Amino acid sequence: GHTQESQGQCKHIYTQPNFTIQGPYTTSCSFIVRKSHPDICKVRIKLKDADLKCGIQNLHINGQYYCGRILVDTFDLQFVTDIIEFRFNTMENTYPAMFTMNGEQLNCNLLEEQIGGGCVVSLTSSQGKVQSPALYPRPPENLKCSYQFLPLKGICSIQLDFGDVNLPSNE
Repeated sequence: GHTQESQGQCKHIYTQPNFTIQGPYTTSCSFIVRKSHPDICKVRIKLKDADLKCGIQNLHINGQYYCGRILVDTFDLQFVTDIIEFRFNTMENTYPAMFTMNGEQLNCNLLEEQIGGGCVVSLTSSQGKVQSPALYPRPPENLKCSYQFLPLKGICSIQLDFGDVNLPSNE
């Protein structure tokens, strides 16, 4: 395909942690997400209520092309640089393309989810940091912590670095 730089080229830049992209669109458009903070590692895009005429229109996200009716789909896009770009492409402007995207920038250092009120931590990102509950002035009764490391696609090993280890003795 050829790209034509026209004066009315449609380009939207999003710098906020949360953003919404709302159709209808009749012209090709490029959407650029800029990291809102250095700790941000990916953008989660929720695509809703898309209606794109295949052969004429598509969404180009993460190297894949999407068209047709999509009720809901979620994409996690990793930041390789400080920006992520995805596109809406159309061959003609007679059919408005409908779709809604809600974007959320995710902070890798905060992806540990505290599940329930207990002490269970799940790490789902490629790196993260876990801190034990406050043990001072004295630890909670019978505290048991469980840490889950969920495998990511293509990752086969894990490295754990223990920073501050301070286990009080029973004296």
